[in-house]
Amino acid sequence: MHRVPLALARRRAAASIPAAPRFRPLSTARPHPLSNPPTLQSTRKTPPPAPQKWSTLTAILLATLTGTLTYAVGVMSAKGGKDEEGYRPPTRDGFENAMKELREVLPGDCVETDRNVLEAHGWSSWSYHDPEGLPGAVLYPRSTEDVVAIVKLADKYRIPIIPFSGGTSLEGHTQPLACMSNPAEAPVVAKLARGEPADIEEIVPGLAWTLDFSENMNNIIKINEDDLDAIVQPGVGYGVLNETLREQGIPLFFPVDPAPGAQIGGMVGTGASGTNAVRYGTMRENVINLTVVLPSGEVIKTRQRAKKSSAGPDVARMFIGSEGTLGIVTEATLKLAPVLPSRVAVSSFPTIKDAAAAVRDMVSSGVGVSCVELMDDIMIDAVNKASGGGKGGRTWDVKPSLFIKFAGTEGQIKSDIDQTKKITQSHNGSKFTFSRNDKEAEDIWYSRKVALWSAIDYVEGSKCWVTDVCVPISNLPQLVAESKEDMASEGILGPICGHAGDGNFHALLLYKTPEELVKVRALVHRMVERAQRLDGTCTGEHGVGFGKKDHLEHELGAGTVEILRGVKKMLDPKNIFNPGKLLPDLGKQDTFDILQTIHDLRLFGGPPSPAPRSRFHLSPELHRDRAPREVIYDFNLSEELRAVDGVEKNVLLVNGLFPGPTIEVRSGDTLVVNVYNNMTEGAIGVTQPQRRFTYSFKISDTQAGTFWYHSHFHNQRADGLYGAFIIHPPSTLTPPSHPLHDDLKPRKLRGGAAEKEREEELVFMIGDWHQRSGTAIQKWYMSRLSMEKEPVPDNVLINGRQIFECGRSRRPITCDASLGEQHRTLLDPTKQYRLRLVNTGNLVNIHYSIDEHELEVIEADGELITPVMLKELVIAPGQRYSVRLRPREAGFKGTFWMRTRVDPSDYDVPNPSLEKDSKGIIEYGDVVTQTIPTTSRWENLTEDDLLDDMGLLPLIQQDLPETDGDHFMFYVSTSLRNSNGQIPVGYMNQTQWIPNIDNPLLLRHVTDVGPTSLSRNELILHTHKFSSTVVDIIVNNVEPGPHPFHLHGHSFWPLATYSSRLGWGYYPYHNPPALPTTAPALRDTFLVPERGYAVFRVRFDTPGLWMFHCHWLVHQAAGMALTFDVRSSDLPDVERENVARSCKAV
Repeated sequence: MHRVPLALARRRAAASIPAAPRFRPLSTARPHPLSNPPTLQSTRKTPPPAPQKWSTLTAILLATLTGTLTYAVGVMSAKGGKDEEGYRPPTRDGFENAMKELREVLPGDCVETDRNVLEAHGWSSWSYHDPEGLPGAVLYPRSTEDVVAIVKLADKYRIPIIPFSGGTSLEGHTQPLACMSNPAEAPVVAKLARGEPADIEEIVPGLAWTLDFSENMNNIIKINEDDLDAIVQPGVGYGVLNETLREQGIPLFFPVDPAPGAQIGGMVGTGASGTNAVRYGTMRENVINLTVVLPSGEVIKTRQRAKKSSAGPDVARMFIGSEGTLGIVTEATLKLAPVLPSRVAVSSFPTIKDAAAAVRDMVSSGVGVSCVELMDDIMIDAVNKASGGGKGGRTWDVKPSLFIKFAGTEGQIKSDIDQTKKITQSHNGSKFTFSRNDKEAEDIWYSRKVALWSAIDYVEGSKCWVTDVCVPISNLPQLVAESKEDMASEGILGPICGHAGDGNFHALLLYKTPEELVKVRALVHRMVERAQRLDGTCTGEHGVGFGKKDHLEHELGAGTVEILRGVKKMLDPKNIFNPGKLLPDLGKQDTFDILQTIHDLRLFGGPPSPAPRSRFHLSPELHRDRAPREVIYDFNLSEELRAVDGVEKNVLLVNGLFPGPTIEVRSGDTLVVNVYNNMTEGAIGVTQPQRRFTYSFKISDTQAGTFWYHSHFHNQRADGLYGAFIIHPPSTLTPPSHPLHDDLKPRKLRGGAAEKEREEELVFMIGDWHQRSGTAIQKWYMSRLSMEKEPVPDNVLINGRQIFECGRSRRPITCDASLGEQHRTLLDPTKQYRLRLVNTGNLVNIHYSIDEHELEVIEADGELITPVMLKELVIAPGQRYSVRLRPREAGFKGTFWMRTRVDPSDYDVPNPSLEKDSKGIIEYGDVVTQTIPTTSRWENLTEDDLLDDMGLLPLIQQDLPETDGDHFMFYVSTSLRNSNGQIPVGYMNQTQWIPNIDNPLLLRHVTDVGPTSLSRNELILHTHKFSSTVVDIIVNNVEPGPHPFHLHGHSFWPLATYSSRLGWGYYPYHNPPALPTTAPALRDTFLVPERGYAVFRVRFDTPGLWMFHCHWLVHQAAGMALTFDVRSSDLPDVERENVARSCKAV
């Protein structure tokens, strides 16, 4: 056994670490649709007469209406504190328990929690990625048995495990990611989510274990010289293995040679290669057998030591390149190759394209080269300036050059050199220099070895982003030439070197300023796109990690990625092996991932530059062409003092964001949301303080549209705690008659090229905002001081931002207008845009318009409608619409006001602080500027320019289902009465909804727990008393103002509305209005007019308890609500068990 001494990680931690970029890399780059997406077969053959769906994301609210859980049953499984199988993140208590048991398994010197050691394993100076998290402990296993014991504990307590060997990876493979289930990490999670880089000093230890093999598992177990193989542990460096072979006089070597310091475990994980790959291949060709510990703790050996076998698939290939996500390698049997005589040669070329073309011809003509390394003119200049070039002060012409290594017999080498010289001359090569002995060969090759360090030192004070791509050798000249031209056009120095013999090259992009970083990030993205377009890969040897996982699906295809997900889920159902790496997020945030949206100019300042992709920019292309799957989100709820419009207020956040993360899924997905409540209060039975709760439900195969999630506890929505929820339809569900269908066809873009490109989509959450807390607003309203007048808002936010003029306020506030921000959206004038609009406000209707643009309304409340052209769209609280922008003329540039106006007639009391014509900015162009629009709002609007809610028709016409005359009739009002102390109370049929916190309604009605009697403050209506599921709801509004009513769990057809100028306009029961026979567009939120009524028809076909309430927040919290019991007795037992667990703490 050959013991290989290596430097301890402890010593590495104390060593000087070179400065690294402190700017977050863009990971939200938009992947591109596949050129040949798989065809999905829709399960929907013909539209049903009247599709009824859960329809609104209030089915997944983070809390319930005043704590009653009435919305939950029927489509949602609420999983409580049981240790159910499948994915669940770690907890601090679980981590501490695991550490106690771990110390009984490993000796003290094998468990390290020293801060320096944690930092050395939380971030690498090799990588351009900023630190995001630290491990909670670094473990140094001594054997496969130790690894098994560690893994079994990790499986028991769901502790993430990150394998670590040399630590030289570039794409964040060994970096722990911030864990949202750990309250201690919440501040850093929030900072990263805002796009602000975190210094490693402020990151707290997390809940993961890093397994470092470099100290104890660094043995060469056996060298089988006769069989040309060696058995090693994962902490053995390839250089140490080769040095040992030389010292023992064994004429063999291991040919895979990536970066110095790389070790076998990491080389297996990334599928590494190096300069010798053109002749000897990569790790995939040089690994015979692996010993692997699976996430369950089981140990497998992938095959025997024979050089070939046809006994089934080679399982080792599944683990090579899996980056530690499927198993932990504890032993590897490697192929060794004979050491052959070698010579090296150098030739320079006038252009990089000439050099690449020479490589192509060398390989295709069968020249026996061992290495063909390409260095461009910038790299040659860097090498010349560093240490005087090669050994002995050798320098080279500052031209693109090839460094070539030949191996074989003397006769073979001479023949190969002669043939290579002819090829290089045919491509304008000059100064063909070759070594005559081993000393000259070493001196020449030294220049290639120091290329990386030379490039890093080339520009004083610069930072370096190292990336690699790979293409078929025939496409290498085009790829290299176009990449060089791209870098030159951006003014970025990017020395290039690479393993040109197999089409792989590295770009070392240098930058100093944030503005240059923006350019570098875009260059890397375009380089990857270019390589994939040329039938290549986003990475030839660096691996994916979390740096390039967003490019994986475009390269492999949705079907292949789904297979990889299936393998991961089968082997690692608890997601404990290197979570957040390799597999793309596809519109979700992995538990140990964070939102990586960066606001470059806002963070760093500077001149106009390309805008980063906003987190409100949607990605339908990631969902339309893939198969349904389980999508997991982790929501960490917290409260923080923010100034979203310049005025300080405690804001409720999801993952440190306001609004919360956008949920994007597709029809047919199963959505799982794990909620961690770090606030001081929460909804009873749902999100108690410091409690975890999981929502899980299956989305209908035919449902798609615009929805949102929000809190229903007291008045929390007035302080935040909401976000967008988008269900994208699969391509096969898009109706041919719908205008979106046209975007699936090729169309002319800028430059005249025909491309297959769908329209872009953005979401805008728009709503009124009170600068006082929701609790203060409700307290004022439900007092004698309000005189039944609703509290008027102070501002209108667009996606959580706006500017407030501090001098307008009539009450004491802490205000700094510079902290506010007017929402500005950059649009490409060559593209079409769909805007998904959500009124997230508390009280007032939003009058939405964009100067000089017509709006083509194509969706209402999640239902596709026959398109309607408008100039202004009125959106009530809770309503959602999709509009397609129709600018005045195509292809124009400029800035325009996006208006989110409020109408003073919507409220009774004036508020001089409120800017009634609140605005954002729409800008067409290539870069964000500071230009202020000079456009004017639409004037002299007619009825044809506004939306007729009652006139909306579904995209696919359907017959309206008939009723048997069954109906519910309600009278809604707010009243001041002596019995309630002359404070405003919301009534529905003289009943104020007040939840029974001690005995929640859901617990009583769908379980056998607790008494079943109703209180006088719970109006519950049973739909099963009617013979038909189709029922009319008649709402009489006994108020001088309208009410937006929302129904949970179902959509309805609005059939009639009426408003009286005199009197109360009750529904004429003895002389009812004529109702339509053709179905209008389905809705789930609708405005009941003042002093009038509305008639809604609904098919109650989703079992459960469903709220029907006013969406004005103060009315909702004042009790204007009731519950429909829709055959709750039909709920399956599993749902009842989930409910019992949900409410067990009550």
